[in-house]
Amino acid sequence: MGDGMPYHLEKGPLLRIFEGHLNGNRASLEATLGVLETSEANDSVDWLFAGAPALWNDPAFGSGNPGDRRPTADEMRGRLLTEWFGYEQDGAGNWGPKQPPEQTTGYWIGYRGDVHRIVRTAMKWALKLALGTGSDDRSKQPEPWPIELFWKCPAPWFEAWVVSRRVPRTDMGLVTVFLVSPSHEGASVAESPIAYSAVATPPGASHPIPSWEDDYQWIGKKHPDPNKFPDRPRVKNAVDRDFATWVVTHKQHRIFGHVGRETGVGGNGSAERDREKNTAGPQEFADLTIPQLAMWEGTDKVVVVAPSLPAGGIKHDGKV
Repeated sequence: MGDGMPYHLEKGPLLRIFEGHLNGNRASLEATLGVLETSEANDSVDWLFAGAPALWNDPAFGSGNPGDRRPTADEMRGRLLTEWFGYEQDGAGNWGPKQPPEQTTGYWIGYRGDVHRIVRTAMKWALKLALGTGSDDRSKQPEPWPIELFWKCPAPWFEAWVVSRRVPRTDMGLVTVFLVSPSHEGASVAESPIAYSAVATPPGASHPIPSWEDDYQWIGKKHPDPNKFPDRPRVKNAVDRDFATWVVTHKQHRIFGHVGRETGVGGNGSAERDREKNTAGPQEFADLTIPQLAMWEGTDKVVVVAPSLPAGGIKHDGKV
């Protein structure tokens, strides 16, 4: 969140930090909910600053010292406000939508909308469900349900999904928030889920890429350099991991056709064209599928991979 992502679905460091400060006892969640409701009433971004007071002091953020490549808390918060919400700061230090409005919001490609209000409303509803004060009355539950966060990209527009489920025969459950976004500037999703770099952000990289850093795990395969990294993956048996996000897909993907373009010449000399319609034109979304210009094919076998934390995954112990 706030960075480029090499996979279509990610959790990664920032969302893990958010989760750690968002979850707590009933009193802390109720306090956070109160800040969100006040921020909503004032139509402000105050909740991002005061919703979880210790959030931006978390040592997991970069220090800002030379050589520390991790973004600082101020840098990450600023990127959320400008790149995600499309906001700017006025002379008095207040944040709000750019005036006049730009053609697209933040760094989202081909989309304009109130991302801030979507995110704020989703977080408010997630807290209500976790506390049992939503439409499903669980006000007598002993502890709030935990909340987890994911980011999904790309989609035609920005939306959030808040999913809650009870663990059968218990008073506990789980609330999951999916932030679904359009593509964004600087993003490049990897065509293979397999890591091919020692680090997620090598020198000169403009966005994160799959890496075999700590907790990367490819089911059925050892680390590509076991002599150099004999202790990875840290958890030998995947079922013994307390935390993981797994991507299940083909080992590789390739473009095998271009929608609406000439693909060859027929026997009578006439040009053959792909059968699928070019859906990238200006049409209502209800009349077509996701806009596309190319056709993709999954190649090689299906693999099961846990990304490293810097590449959008999660550590086996849930830490940042």
